[in-house]
Amino acid sequence: MLSGIGGFSSVAKNFQLNEKHSIKSQIIYKNEISQPDTVEHKFNEVLGYKVGADGYFTFEFNEAAGIPKDYKIHSDTLKSLVNVNDKAIAFNKMFSKIDIAKTVGNAYKILSQVVGEDVLNSKESFNKEDLAKFPQGYEYEKSSLKVTKVNKNIYDYTSARSAFDDKSGKTNMETLFFNSSYHELTTTPQYKPSTNIFDNNNGGKESENVSVFINPHGERYTNPDGSITKGGLIAAVINSNLGVREGETTVWGKMQGYDKNISGKEYRQKLDAFIDSRNIYGIKGSELDGLSKDYREYVLTFQKMQESLLPGSTALSGNSNITSDGKESKSLFEIMQEDMKEAQKRLEKLTRQEKRTQKMLDKNRKYDKELEQNTRKNLEELEAMMKFNAKSVDIKA
Repeated sequence: MLSGIGGFSSVAKNFQLNEKHSIKSQIIYKNEISQPDTVEHKFNEVLGYKVGADGYFTFEFNEAAGIPKDYKIHSDTLKSLVNVNDKAIAFNKMFSKIDIAKTVGNAYKILSQVVGEDVLNSKESFNKEDLAKFPQGYEYEKSSLKVTKVNKNIYDYTSARSAFDDKSGKTNMETLFFNSSYHELTTTPQYKPSTNIFDNNNGGKESENVSVFINPHGERYTNPDGSITKGGLIAAVINSNLGVREGETTVWGKMQGYDKNISGKEYRQKLDAFIDSRNIYGIKGSELDGLSKDYREYVLTFQKMQESLLPGSTALSGNSNITSDGKESKSLFEIMQEDMKEAQKRLEKLTRQEKRTQKMLDKNRKYDKELEQNTRKNLEELEAMMKFNAKSVDIKA
């Protein structure tokens, strides 16, 4: 089933504001701990934190994130995280601003609980054999990120995941890292431990218009021998688990459960009550100004949508719009058409998958029936043989 919010995503594209951030500046930082006072080092500033010439954040960022100093986090990872969020269209933008330090701290909190600090402190880097021995999944509380259950292997995880049903919306289950064998669409899955931890369902690339897939830049954490640094493990958790992301949530982020202070289910109930109590298209002036930031965001988005659908709107005429920089953008009508085509493709793919699954189930049912018949026949033959043997014993006696 396609998400209702996702269905609006293409519509909202026309109203997404492009935010440009100038985050490049250079500062001079004197390292008084490990270098003489006479030595000065140049640092760039990325996303509000100092980075060295190699692009890794300094120890000050680690302190802000609450992670050990020997975990080196590369700025490219977090630039990708911020980029996919900021470029997402309205309904898919979960945060008005991502707190990168809290996000990294959250990822470490998950990693240290699932793998264990003793294991993490035992090495400077981990090879594929090490990664395969890590627990493959876990269950956790969304608000506190407290891990409540750990799945040692991928089969344990898939079994627990199929039975998982959190109606409260306050807990969740995830694989520790991205697992391609788990996400593969097949009727005969061959599950394996996760070792290609920087991959995703978008080929390891950033997603366009949706704030889901990032490029964790695994090359920044991979040693020549193929082993992964400790910082890479944190980047891989951020890559896999959307729940570690933290910041100033939008109304859409709150609806999806990204706000640590309220579950998505509770917030949607609260928002539904607000919508039912008034005509959101008629809220103007002081009444609009008096709304909370997230409610105002919700109302304004749908009011802009309504305006675009009025008679005479170029969005419905199929004509292209011209943006402020003189570039031609797609009309709402064109975007909706593309969205419908994409939805149709996904539906056809799901239909084919369902047919394959049904075929496999039918085959299994046929096999089970044959097995049952053969078992019954064997039991009957065994019973007859036992009676014959008993009769033979009586005759000899």
